[in-house]
Amino acid sequence: MAHVTRCPYCGTVWLLPDAITAERGPVKCAECRHSFDATCDMLEVPDNMFPDQVPQEQADYGSFPASSAQMEQLGQDDGF
Repeated sequence: MAHVTRCPYCGTVWLLPDAITAERGPVKCAECRHSFDATCDMLEVPDNMFPDQVPQEQADYGSFPASSAQMEQLGQDDGF
């Protein structure tokens, strides 16, 4: 399973390399440059929702924003 979180300042959703990354302390949003606690809005999602290849400039941050279609899938009620 993959882990995603959302920046509370700009709303950008990021894929985390792993849950431990978020638990180490504050992370910095590459979009707005604010630091925040990634565990507050962290969700576990299926790995197949994200591409296998991450562009190098985004790989440097260890995460990348999810598309709006991916966010819609996250918001769908799956009966849980």
